[in-house]
Amino acid sequence: MQLFTPDTSFFDNYLDKGKFLLTWRLGGLFVIVFFILTINGFLFDLQSSLFYLAVFSIALGGLIYLHYTKRYVHVYWVFAVSASVLDMIALNSPSEITHFAEFCWAFCAIIFAFIGLGRKVAIFIMSFLVLGISYFILVNFDYEMVDSKELDLAEKLGVLVEILFSIISVVYLLHQYSLFQSYGEAQLKFANKELEYQNKIINRKNSENSTLLKEIHHRVKNNLQIIISLLRMQRDQVETEAAKQDFSEAINRIHSMSLIHQKMYQERELSNIQFESYFNDLIDSILRSSLSSDVKFDVKFHTNMHHLNLETIVPLGLLLNELITNSIKHAFTPGAENSITIVMNHLGENGMSFEYNDSGLWNPEYSSEGSFGQELIEVLSMQLNGNIERTNSCYRLEIADLS
Repeated sequence: MQLFTPDTSFFDNYLDKGKFLLTWRLGGLFVIVFFILTINGFLFDLQSSLFYLAVFSIALGGLIYLHYTKRYVHVYWVFAVSASVLDMIALNSPSEITHFAEFCWAFCAIIFAFIGLGRKVAIFIMSFLVLGISYFILVNFDYEMVDSKELDLAEKLGVLVEILFSIISVVYLLHQYSLFQSYGEAQLKFANKELEYQNKIINRKNSENSTLLKEIHHRVKNNLQIIISLLRMQRDQVETEAAKQDFSEAINRIHSMSLIHQKMYQERELSNIQFESYFNDLIDSILRSSLSSDVKFDVKFHTNMHHLNLETIVPLGLLLNELITNSIKHAFTPGAENSITIVMNHLGENGMSFEYNDSGLWNPEYSSEGSFGQELIEVLSMQLNGNIERTNSCYRLEIADLS
């Protein structure tokens, strides 16, 4: 393994490799430079040499730990925290040498924490360093200026090396941050292009599926129309009026489902359907197919809703078909001003209330108990997760959840 280009094949991510290399290279440089500064400090300034020795020991320990564990995050924590603490101790300790390098090291520690540990940790370390520098300026700065002495050549070289190395460290950190930033931007551009490509595929698939679903609805509608035509032909063959009425009711039930598929074929959005238009067409169809052609009635429709899903509108259409058929058969009289009022409104967040009322006079001999139509009404209300209640000519159904 070369000194400044260690093996990083154990990392799959570019950022992990980059942060590992950054810690390794910076730690190696600290070991070399602060070893030299430690030797120089022992010869000329014992107090400074103790700080240099501490930095050298931390850097060397970090490299050893990094070599055996590859856990660079722990080393980032140790380097950032220890560097900040030692820097502030050195800055606020009495010394005959003016503290220039400590300010550069403070800036270096902030950038190092920002790159390796994130914004929150970097802000915390910056706050700690700002407090330490503020204390130095407000309390120790005057003593610093009084106690400073003229440095000899060796001491000047030591200060110069430390300052130059701190500046180089800052530049190297900024360079690495720039590389990480460029990599992140490149990855973002790649992700955006990939997302655009996936969106195109999804939109094309959605278009194909929508076309396919519309074709299915169209075919189902045509098949139901064929069944309706067959039932009408069969109805024309029977002789009794009761049998013809039964055929007409069956035809209306099938036609109510056929209308759904026709509307779905015509709609742009298959998830919802405009039920007001559907109900109007359904009522017209019931009126045209009714054997009691002399019975006329008006329909008043009130609602604050606009769309219903397919799972709700199919049983609701069949339910409406049964209610209107019952009104025509057992309540309305020819020549009278017959009317039907339908009210549909939102009930809570996802619920709906359905109310049906006719103006007819129901035949007192009619009993809905045990009839196929009444059983179908109850089954459809259960399918809608509701409970239908009847009071004379009024039916009320509450649906708690349409989702």
